[in-house]
Amino acid sequence: MSFGKLLKEIRLANKDSLRSLAEKMEIHFTFIDKIEKETSPVSKTFIEKVVLVYPNEKVRLTKAYLKEILPQALQNEEPIKMVSHDNVLNLPVYGKASAGRGYINIDSPLYYMPISKGNFSKKSFFVEISGDSMNPTLEDGEFALVDPENTEYVKNKIYVVTYNDEGYIKRLEFKDKLKIITLKSDNPEYDDIDISEDMQEYFKINGRVVEVISKKKI
Repeated sequence: MSFGKLLKEIRLANKDSLRSLAEKMEIHFTFIDKIEKETSPVSKTFIEKVVLVYPNEKVRLTKAYLKEILPQALQNEEPIKMVSHDNVLNLPVYGKASAGRGYINIDSPLYYMPISKGNFSKKSFFVEISGDSMNPTLEDGEFALVDPENTEYVKNKIYVVTYNDEGYIKRLEFKDKLKIITLKSDNPEYDDIDISEDMQEYFKINGRVVEVISKKKI
């Protein structure tokens, strides 16, 4: 069952109208209507608010929410339950990394996503790609696996970096002679970001992108 259909079922079972639920959530009722009709995506803020109204339905609502945002390859019963396994890691997923403007705020994780153990640190994390500046390498809706212990510079590899308190997901190029660090997009429509030597104290490599998980169906 989709999140929208489940929400409507729970709302009606609790004898809430669209307007009464909207009042409890402190949002406009038309937004709930769009969620139920599946014409609008479900946000983290929305799921947090609706769970506060229906705390006894937290598990079902969260499971339906995860099914909508996780890659298709992970949408089976076992990973949705986040079952621990010797060969599986549950890694944090942080907010969307804009591959348009290019920044991400790495704060508390939104949720955890399972992945088979591989050649990456247990401290690794996911970011979801939003936008097209890293097309065709990283596409909108894909998940980048970032290894925070893999910060050694390798020319033209993709990294999550912090610069001026903003996080970017870009290729790196160190221009030794000019003493400039360049953040590069794969999409030629986007300009490079050059970081001069005097600004490099505000620059930090948070980790390298070591794998990409796609929602594409083949």
